[in-house]
Amino acid sequence: MFQTKVPPRSFNPDQRAFIEPKVNEMLEADIIRQIHPQDVRFVAQTVLAQKAHEGEGLTIDELKHHINNQCLRYGLPGEFDMPPRPEQRELPDMQNKPKKWHMCQDFNGINKVTEVAPMPQGNIRAKQLRLSGHRYIHVFDFAAGFYGVAVHPDSQPYITFYVEGRGYFSYKHMPFGVTGGPSEFGHITAVRFHDLIAKSLLELFVNDGGMASNSFEEGINKLRILLERVRREKMSLSPSKLRLFMSEAVFAGAQVGPNGVSPDSSKLTAFLGLTSYFHNLMKGYAQLEAPLRNIL
Repeated sequence: MFQTKVPPRSFNPDQRAFIEPKVNEMLEADIIRQIHPQDVRFVAQTVLAQKAHEGEGLTIDELKHHINNQCLRYGLPGEFDMPPRPEQRELPDMQNKPKKWHMCQDFNGINKVTEVAPMPQGNIRAKQLRLSGHRYIHVFDFAAGFYGVAVHPDSQPYITFYVEGRGYFSYKHMPFGVTGGPSEFGHITAVRFHDLIAKSLLELFVNDGGMASNSFEEGINKLRILLERVRREKMSLSPSKLRLFMSEAVFAGAQVGPNGVSPDSSKLTAFLGLTSYFHNLMKGYAQLEAPLRNIL
């Protein structure tokens, strides 16, 4: 049975120029394969999105000044009692910077009819608290973690996408957006790192990892254990997301350090980034957030 939920999306020239090398890169890495139309069972809509909040952003005081200026523009009193602004600073000019796109697929249609056993990831706030209050912290992220999970050949025809001028492709390795992805990856990390987690050597939340220590020697020993295990299990860590011997670092969306847990400072100017910090304190947060997320 061949089915598609939505017609293929058309892209502008900048987006099309991104797709071609991205597809070639995924083919070379053996993440996807070409598939004949008669073998396709479900087609996911392909979506290109720019990285959210790219750039240096604004400080909290600068953001308050911008809000006050908008209030005055429409004849309203300022929202914040702020001293005179010392100098004018506008939002970073992103127009002359090259646009960076992320290619992903909407698997919502197939996810609705897929049954997956849940893989609870534990109490995220408790993990953050266990990493806080120490002198040093390491944080890491598994490089292309989901792509390390092979998809059974029988399931590949159900996770496909279409590229204009290239045809249909199916994933040979688990893509993001598939309902079973987090559970499958959680199972893999549980099997391969469970003893280190049990000994409180590290904390894991899906593909985010963290380790804390109170001395340089303790930090080096824990780092050696982690790297030896990652090499033994033929996994990889993302170099760009590896932070070692930090006094403060971001783990699972929050800043952890010697003074406890606080919101990720890089997201304070993004409303959803701030509210998501309190998601576990708000009943039905996903439903409340959905309209704002749809606007984005």
